Amino acid sequence: MNTSHAIDHRVEVQPGELEIGKALPWAVYGRNGVLVAQAGFVVTDESKRKSLLESGLYREPQRLRLELGGTPNIRRDTVNDDKLSELRQSVEFAQLSIDLRGEPATTVLITEYIGKMNGQAVIVSAPPLPGRHSWRDIDQGTPISLRVLTGRSAYSFESQLLRFVALPVPVLFLRYPSVVRHQQVRSRVRVRTRLKAVALLKDGTRMSVSVDNISGDGCGIDTDMVLGEIGTSFDLLFRIELRGQGYTLTLPALIRNTRARKGRRITGVAFAHENAPMDSSLLFALEAYLYEQIIAE
Repeated sequence: MNTSHAIDHRVEVQPGELEIGKALPWAVYGRNGVLVAQAGFVVTDESKRKSLLESGLYREPQRLRLELGGTPNIRRDTVNDDKLSELRQSVEFAQLSIDLRGEPATTVLITEYIGKMNGQAVIVSAPPLPGRHSWRDIDQGTPISLRVLTGRSAYSFESQLLRFVALPVPVLFLRYPSVVRHQQVRSRVRVRTRLKAVALLKDGTRMSVSVDNISGDGCGIDTDMVLGEIGTSFDLLFRIELRGQGYTLTLPALIRNTRARKGRRITGVAFAHENAPMDSSLLFALEAYLYEQIIAE
C-alpha cells in the first residue's frame, strides 16, 4: 500500500524533542507513515536515540490547549474519588467502542488519549467513522466504551458522548466515569495468540509453524517438528495487523527451551541475540501489536 502521503500532515521530530529517560508526549512515525512508538515510550540510551533520529521520525502537530471555558454543557461539579487518578498523559494505547445505527456489529476504533478534566470529562481524539457516519450526527448521550493501556495498567469504563469538537482538531468529550475497571498487566507483556508463521532455518528449510504466545522479547512456537537444538538460531516470519493495516515481520530467533503440552511440542525462542540484534523499528512495531492485543482482551 502506498503510504507516501501518510506524513504530509505531520512534522519532523527535532533532536531536542527526543530526550533520554523522558516519556514521549506523542506517538512517532517513520518516513513511510508506519507507527514507530506510542506516546509514553521512553528512550533509554543515546545509541537508541541516535538510531531513531537518523531513521527519520515524524509526529502529529502540537495540539492547542483545550480549556474548560470553551466546552459548554460539561459538568463543573467536583469528584473527590477520582477513578482515573493514576491516568496520566503517557497512555500507550486507547480504543473506543460504539454502536452505530445501521452497523451490524459494535464499531471498534483506535483513538488517542488527550487528557481529562477531573470529575468532568475524558478527552480523546475523534477517529474517522466507517461508511457515511459522522461524529456531527452522533447524539449527545450516546454510550461509548473506552479502554486504555498505560505503563503496566489497563483501564476500561463505560461512558457517554458529551460533545464533539471539530476545531482546532477533532476531539470527543466523554462523560467522566463513575465506575472504572482496572487491571494490572504482568511485568513482561505476553499474550496468547495463534499467529501463522514460517521458520526460515539456516540450511534454507522453510517450516510452517504456529506462534502460541508472544512477548516483546520472545515467543512460544507450536509445532510437531524439531526446529533444532537449544542455541540454534533462525529467522521467524509472521504477519500482524496493526491499526487496521497488515505488516510482515522477520525477526531473528534463538531457541531457548522446548517443552511438551497436550501432545504438542512448544519451542521457546528469544528474539534477537548477540549475532543478530533486532532492529528498533521491528521492536516498536511488535510492542504496538502487543498493546493492541492486551487492550482488546
